[in-house]
Formats: sequence, structure tokens, C-alpha cells
Amino acid sequence: MLIIGLISGTSADGIDAALVDIEQGENGLKFNLISFKTYRYPEKVRRMIMNVSSGEDVKMEELFRLHFLIGDLFASAALRIVKDSGIDIRDVALIGSHGQTLCHYPSKGRGIFKNTRVTFQAGELSVIAERTGIITIGDFRIADMAAGGQGAPLSPYFHYEFFKNSLKNIAVQNFGGIGNVTFISANSSLYDVIAFDTGPGNALLDSVIYQLSRGRKRMDRDGRIAVKGKVNDELLHILMNHPFLKKRPPKSTSREEFGGVFLKNILTWSGRRMIDLSDLLATLVAFTVRSVEYHYRKFLPWDRIDEIVVCGGGSRNPSIMKALSDAMDPIPVRVFDDYGINADAVEAVTFALLARQCFLNIPANIPSVTGAKGPVILGKIVPGRRIF
Repeated sequence: MLIIGLISGTSADGIDAALVDIEQGENGLKFNLISFKTYRYPEKVRRMIMNVSSGEDVKMEELFRLHFLIGDLFASAALRIVKDSGIDIRDVALIGSHGQTLCHYPSKGRGIFKNTRVTFQAGELSVIAERTGIITIGDFRIADMAAGGQGAPLSPYFHYEFFKNSLKNIAVQNFGGIGNVTFISANSSLYDVIAFDTGPGNALLDSVIYQLSRGRKRMDRDGRIAVKGKVNDELLHILMNHPFLKKRPPKSTSREEFGGVFLKNILTWSGRRMIDLSDLLATLVAFTVRSVEYHYRKFLPWDRIDEIVVCGGGSRNPSIMKALSDAMDPIPVRVFDDYGINADAVEAVTFALLARQCFLNIPANIPSVTGAKGPVILGKIVPGRRIF
């Protein structure tokens, strides 16, 4: 089944599009990544996404127009990945779109909202289905949350399907905007999987660069600035006392905890002490990796991990990868590319897989990971109107 997977992560640097062929084999699913590309957001769109997801005030009309605009941009990304791949669009069965997360509050609210959890991924599915003519499936978090779960993380389902026949005990560490880990023991069942968010991935690093460069830069490419810096132990100690780290799984997070307010506090604190950019980034790299190490030692069977496999944008950051290798020594650290899937494409492939499972009426949440009452079908299906 030929499927397009689409997602824009917490860093909102663009739309990841993966064209993947998923085949049912004798020993499980086989994944053939045909093409993967990231299509950058227009800068004005990215700025609005960052403002909204950081909790800044926005007019209701602008919020809903953004929802439809992102849907249009996702549709364009789907059409472009097909064209760039040289594939006949009539051969594409489904589109799985995670959209752009603007808010994620997996805990119950207060007052009249005391029994309500909420998540919102922008990118109207009907716009994507109409523009492409392809059945489009999205809103993958909501069914799990309706069943009492956190609706995240969702990528552990793909991690399990990909590594379930391994003879090793593998920890898959994703460094997207937010970090998450999936522990898969050798020959385990789906319901033996341990997975949860570990805290920040690239989000803090990217946001600092973006803020301090006044939008001229989106990231510390290849960790070139961070590698020149020295860790500020006082700031690192403060960061490591963040309450999210102490929570027991199941747990998930987003910019609500590691976004606008948190970033503002960091910049204010470091500005008063005149910490230069390289030292600040080195400290945030240390915090990102130290939070991962903390979670591994506290919530995973540390002594049973045979290998760590890294995916997401952080896998391309030498500062993060070196710090991770040092912290996890002697456990070997590899990247997803070593197993034949582009490490940057893993989340997009995940949503192609979730679209397939939804279409085939197969539950794809992991209740032990999300905290849901039981297995549920993830996703909403919008029929495509074939226009070719």
C-alpha cells in the first residue's frame, strides 16, 4: 500500500513528507521509504504558528484561517512529494496527516473542564483530501484521549512494528522538537513496550537561536555554536529540577511546558548573568541529554538496553549525539539510517502507518504507553474526490 505521511513537528520548521510503501510480510510489516523531503513553511506562517503554540493572544478568525491555510500547505506538500518522486498519483492509496500541533493538554482541566483533555493539530483534513483527491486520515491523538489516554507519544507503535523481530533490547530515542523514548525488548509483544516523552528535543535549542537572531536563523546547524560553549552548571541544575522530569509515565508534553514561558525565563536568567550564546546552547544540549539519561535510569531497565537508535532532527546534531554517546557509554548509540530508514523521516513514516491501520480498522495505540483504557482505532477518515 503506497501512502503519504505528513507532519510538522514542535519546531515548526517545515512539513515533513514521506512516500512509503508498506507491505504485509510473513513476519510482519515491511517499510520501503521511496522518498522523503521537508518543505519549509513561509516565514510569516511559521512565526504565527510559534506565536499561537507559545500561548500568545490571537484573534479567533486568524486561528481558524491558520487551520485551513496549514491544510492547504500540507496538500501542496503531498502533491509535491508525488511529483518529485515521479510516482503516478493514482497509485497513492492514502494520506496520513498529523498536521501541526498548536496545543496539547493531556491532563484534565479545572472547573467545568475538570474532566476534559484537549489537543489540537492544525491542517484541515478536508482541504487536503479535496486538493489531492486522495483519502486523507488524521486527528490521530483524539480517540486515545477520549479513551482516557494522553494521545501521545504515537511513534512507539511504528518503532515496535519496525524492531519487533530484533534479537536485541532496543531503546529508540527521538529528538524532534520534544524528545521521547521507546523501549522494545527482544521478541516482546506490543503491550510490553515502554514509552514516554523525555522532555525537550530540539525545541529549546531552535527557539533560542530563532529569538536571539530575531528570526534570521532557525537552528544551530550541526551544533557549531554549542560545541564552542561551556556548560553553566547553575543553570543546568535549575533546568533539571523541572517538574515534568519527576512525573511517572505515562506522560507526554509539548510547548506548553517547554515553550514560550519556559524559554522566556531561561533567556531572562541567562541575560542577567551575561551568559553568551555558545555557553547557553551548550547548557541546553546538556539539559536535553541529561533529561534523557535521567529517564533511562529511573524508568527503563537500564542494565538490559543493548542499543540506542536515534531519530529526528537531533540525530543530525553532532553536539547532541556526542553528549548522548558519552552519557550512555558503554551502550552503543546508532541512528535510524543504519537500519534503512532516514532518521528525519521516522515520524512522517509513523503517520503513514497509522493511516494504514485506521483504514484497515486496526487499533494502533498502546494503552500501557498513553494510559488509555484500552485499544482504539486512531484517526478520522475523509474520503478523497478523485480529480484525475
